[in-house]
Amino acid sequence: GDLTMNLLTPCEVDTSAPGVLALKEAPLADDRVSGSAQIHYDAERFTVTVEPIAVEDARLKPVWGERLTRIVLTVTDPSEKGEWTLRITK
Repeated sequence: GDLTMNLLTPCEVDTSAPGVLALKEAPLADDRVSGSAQIHYDAERFTVTVEPIAVEDARLKPVWGERLTRIVLTVTDPSEKGEWTLRITK
């Protein structure tokens, strides 16, 4: 079957550069702004999709706002053993 890793962020995600996910600053619901960062991954081992996720819980909306972004990293050739590294930089 598929092997996936999911990450959630309030940021907009730019997937245009293979191996790098650029997270752009985004306003949060409580007048703060999220930070920006880059997530580095092995583009030969993962495919990436990005999905908007509506925040429907009224208790979470004051903190996260109306939506989050789910980053789905899917292993292209899963095996029984292995390891992967994600590196996050500012």
